[in-house]
Amino acid sequence: MKKSVLYLLMMAFVLCLGITSCGGGDTPGAVVEKYMRAAAAGNGDEVISFIYLDGMDDETKKMITDMFKEEVIEKAKGTVIEKFEIVKEEIAADGKSATVEFKMIATEPGKDKKENSDKLDLIKTDSGWKLNMR
Repeated sequence: MKKSVLYLLMMAFVLCLGITSCGGGDTPGAVVEKYMRAAAAGNGDEVISFIYLDGMDDETKKMITDMFKEEVIEKAKGTVIEKFEIVKEEIAADGKSATVEFKMIATEPGKDKKENSDKLDLIKTDSGWKLNMR
């Protein structure tokens, strides 16, 4: 009897662990942090994967992709993010959009350490939260 109770408790624990570790994906704040870290690492494909491009024609997608690779990623490449903090994460009542306010302490190549603050808008898609640049 003791073994079966222990077995049931262990199975319940494993089930709970599985549900919480696989549940639902990233929060808007986690997506913003991953986006910023990917830009600092110079990972253009990863940065682009966080941007909402659905519904745009191929020419517009290419223009935005090129702009991000040339402007955002090249400027951020090599930046060391020492601290990243979500100040505020607001998800709309309908759950389809969010605004994330963050601040970070980072050192850009050849520059002094600097604290930056910003807000980014996100949209919920079938594949998770994406940065809404529209």
